[in-house]
Amino acid sequence: QSAHFGKFSLSREWKAPWWVWGEFRGGTNAILVGDVYLAFFHSSTQLPGHFMKTYFFGVYTFTAEPPFRVLSVSQVPIMDRRLYSKKWAEFENRRIDYVTFPSSYFLEGDKIMLSLGHQDRQGWILTLQVDAVLASLNPVQYE
Repeated sequence: QSAHFGKFSLSREWKAPWWVWGEFRGGTNAILVGDVYLAFFHSSTQLPGHFMKTYFFGVYTFTAEPPFRVLSVSQVPIMDRRLYSKKWAEFENRRIDYVTFPSSYFLEGDKIMLSLGHQDRQGWILTLQVDAVLASLNPVQYE
């Protein structure tokens, strides 16, 4: 299955079976890091035994040249304890406990400065090491 955008297309033939925290959704801009693009995404799911949805986020790389192919994905969500241990989001119709949404990032030397929304009420900046992020990824599988 592919989505076509003019002369470019995005393939969904790849799989990351270890990512069990929901379907990949939107996220940040992509930046060329070495010979691959790096970007962040979000997902959400109901955890076993829970009735509310929890948002998670991770990172992926893809090829620098078309046709763009996803190369690797986070093994686990990026989780700062402060994002998942305080008061739940105050929504009138509560179906969500924690909301984290990566929105943009830039590189500053060997650091990633990642901006994200938290609980639909706050903005956060997380600082991550580029090398540590890249080392945490698993290669995706293609059919």
